[in-house]
Amino acid sequence: MSEQVSPRGRGIPRHLSHGRIVAAALALVREGGVAALSMRRLAAELDATVAITYHYFPNKSAVVEAVADVVVDDIIAADDPRQHWRERLLTLMLVQDRELLRHPGIARFLVENHDKPAAIRWTEAYLRVLLDGGFSPAAAAKAFSLVSFYINPAFLIERPEVSTERAVEPVAATAPDSDEFRAIRIVQPHLNGMSFSAQYEQGARTLVAALEPDLDPL
Repeated sequence: MSEQVSPRGRGIPRHLSHGRIVAAALALVREGGVAALSMRRLAAELDATVAITYHYFPNKSAVVEAVADVVVDDIIAADDPRQHWRERLLTLMLVQDRELLRHPGIARFLVENHDKPAAIRWTEAYLRVLLDGGFSPAAAAKAFSLVSFYINPAFLIERPEVSTERAVEPVAATAPDSDEFRAIRIVQPHLNGMSFSAQYEQGARTLVAALEPDLDPL
């Protein structure tokens, strides 16, 4: 993504630029998520005044949108048109897992701002893979809906473990010792210890393997 240049006004430090501000914002989002990002903290990171950061971005939402653009660029860049469509789709999903977990809050921004350029480019990347794989427009729509419904809830969970490699404990982590919960006790050892990313990858592989270009349309 090429660095945008804003006209330099009087009193604007020469070390500042659109690109440097976005880079600092990316670092803050990786450290504490979108919730930890503010214009004041961003200015402090850049050793600048808040007023000067407003010269480049009108508000925090504009900064978050710029961060989302970079994150989506990194996801889309992983697509290799020379690969089979299943491998391309799986690659997009796995790289997305990595990048959205590295940037907490960006997934929610993309879902809630689906009309923004970053979200539109994200959608285009997935649909292009499906169409290239021989899906009809109707079948591509259904396949994309399945992928979206799988992806969106996973990244909108506001829990600390979603942004780490820690194991995600299942709901009933300890079942009472009774025949009523025999199924949980039997399966529990196979649920423990799997990280969010491991669960996501397992589900993504299963979903992609089940998709077919002749999927019944919606």
